[in-house]
Amino acid sequence: MKVKKRKKRSLLAIMMILLIVMQNVLVMGATVVTKSSDYVLVDNERIAIPKTYIPVKSINNIGILGEESKFLKEPLDLFISDYGNIFIVDTGNNRIVKMNNQGETLDIFRGPEDKMLKSPSGIFVDESEDMYIADTGNQRVVHLSPTGEFIEEFVNPESELIDSSDPFKVTKLCISETGYIYLLRGESIMIMDSMNRFRGYLGQNKIGFNLVEMLVRKFASETQKSFLAKRHAATYTNLTLGPDGMIYATSRDTIEGEIKKLNTVGNNIFRKYGSAASGYSNPVTAKIKELTQGFIQGTSFVFGERRTDEGLPTTPLFSDIAVDELGIVTVIEEQSGKVYQYDQDGNLLTVFGGTGEQKGLFNRSSSIDVDKDGNIYILDKLANNIQIFEPTHFIKLVHQAVTAFNDGQYDKAYELWQEVLKIDENYYLAHIGIGNTLYKQEKWESSMQEFRLANDRGGYSKAFTEHRYEVFREYFTIFVIGALVAVVLVFLFVKYTKDASAKAIKNFATSNHKMGIWEGIKISFNIIYKPFYTFEIIKYHKKRLNLVAPCIILLGAFIARIIVIFTTHYPLASIDPNDSNIIFEAVKVLLPPLTWVIASFAVSSILDGESNMSQIFMASGYCMLPSILVNIPLALLSNLMSLNEKGLYGAITLIVTIWILLLFFISIKELNNYGFWKSIGTYILCGLTILLIWIIATIMYVLTGRLYQFVTGIITEIKMTLL
Repeated sequence: MKVKKRKKRSLLAIMMILLIVMQNVLVMGATVVTKSSDYVLVDNERIAIPKTYIPVKSINNIGILGEESKFLKEPLDLFISDYGNIFIVDTGNNRIVKMNNQGETLDIFRGPEDKMLKSPSGIFVDESEDMYIADTGNQRVVHLSPTGEFIEEFVNPESELIDSSDPFKVTKLCISETGYIYLLRGESIMIMDSMNRFRGYLGQNKIGFNLVEMLVRKFASETQKSFLAKRHAATYTNLTLGPDGMIYATSRDTIEGEIKKLNTVGNNIFRKYGSAASGYSNPVTAKIKELTQGFIQGTSFVFGERRTDEGLPTTPLFSDIAVDELGIVTVIEEQSGKVYQYDQDGNLLTVFGGTGEQKGLFNRSSSIDVDKDGNIYILDKLANNIQIFEPTHFIKLVHQAVTAFNDGQYDKAYELWQEVLKIDENYYLAHIGIGNTLYKQEKWESSMQEFRLANDRGGYSKAFTEHRYEVFREYFTIFVIGALVAVVLVFLFVKYTKDASAKAIKNFATSNHKMGIWEGIKISFNIIYKPFYTFEIIKYHKKRLNLVAPCIILLGAFIARIIVIFTTHYPLASIDPNDSNIIFEAVKVLLPPLTWVIASFAVSSILDGESNMSQIFMASGYCMLPSILVNIPLALLSNLMSLNEKGLYGAITLIVTIWILLLFFISIKELNNYGFWKSIGTYILCGLTILLIWIIATIMYVLTGRLYQFVTGIITEIKMTLL
């Protein structure tokens, strides 16, 4: 017997280990991503892809050149000129180093002898290789010729809009074809002309609405207002000039997005965050969006990642941005050392790099640029070197496909994306690209299939909207007849249930027989029309109740949840059927009302309530009826909806939830004969008690698991000792 028990325990231990391993594998996704893997993000899950960039060269010093130090010291910026020369802002050595693309030093510039460079931090080189240097330590921008001769300097311009006492510490800059100088200076991008005149600010980040600050400024005294800290907009971290003449910038703006593409009037026209609170100036609208967002699957898009490799929460800090001739946007994230690359629609093409001492990794990346061949140069301010990355055939195909689509060459783009899929059939962006190509060719159904393979709800919904219109136009008469039939059926259902429930509740109230199962189900429908009266019946006839009816309703609520999972239209679904777990879904549906029964009975017993356990269970089962009556038809109706109607879908789902919660409140009031305010207090206490029950249950579960591990560990040690 002891041997059998030991075998069982060993088997249980093995099963637990396998479960843990399986859980970790599921978290990592179907494709294992190692630290050295290139990957993309699909719903915040890392999916490994073929190598996109290979480190081919590292420039670790500038060679021997007179008495100059051969090593870089905390370099902060680099620039690749039209001639392919590399300009390095060697901040710690107060100099500019000019190299050719082979890494050979051509010249070194320290500025004019009477006022040499001091802690320079940024550089822009024009088509004739004139240098414009952010001479931060000297609080100026200095203009040098290709041979390093001083031409002019730019200082703090005079303007009523500029505080003259504020230091003119420019960190990064670029110059447009019109001769305007864009300077990175704190919260905003300042614009100056070639005559050192102030021309305004570009792309001011929004500070955002703050309810507390609004109330303080409205009702506080002048003294109290003086203690209110001034809020500042998110700062920019870098900027560059794109081939389209637009200013591309990185910032710490977590509301609209850390990566921006600013047009001539300063509006961000790059992909913006789709979270509920983003992009809405009206706080009420933002809150409504936030409340309804959670009822639809899918997380809001973000640039970078919000989790480290270890799974810890983080906020990305993009230190530089580069845009190549094809419009491909590449940014470096300073803390993780990761390199993120996006197309003009904000789609993530690849992620590579990381922190470390090995080739292809970084200590603290500070600047990035791209040459005409698509090679990426990344400057490391702690390793004091430059690593050069060459694009692989795979990422070149991706770039060509993206460019072909943007140029309207849809057939070519389709062929290129097919070539990408031959290399990696799981590359999600290829399916998005093919979906977009088919969409442009008005092949709606095929386009929908490709978008679904990429899990692109927005693209799928876009194609579905066109397909829906086409089908609706073709079968207009059938749709009209179907809508009329649906309205008639709803009317008949309401009439029948209202009459049947009223008749059943009248017969039950005027007789002395025990409630039948079918009678109890018919009475439950009266909670839709007369909830107060229904709870009174439960209250005054507690000895004749039949608890099978609420059990059936609870079972129906669980079945309704399963139907919702498998029938809700893809773009509006809260969960993928393949990811669903029947046990977990049963817990989600049944645990709240069942723990409500325990909590409500415990609290009402202390507060002189009149209800017993059977009455509370009966009422709780009845309260769940709206989830069956509304969610199933809504799930079926959702197959005619797209993401354009997600607000309506989410609002209905939210209303049903509020309706159920309100019914629970009415039940505790009527069953215990409480007043309004006492009912509210009891309701809140019940909610807190439910939370306490869940916390205790979670702790017990964890402790039981730890105890099991402890016991099995001791048994294993004893077994090994005896052997």
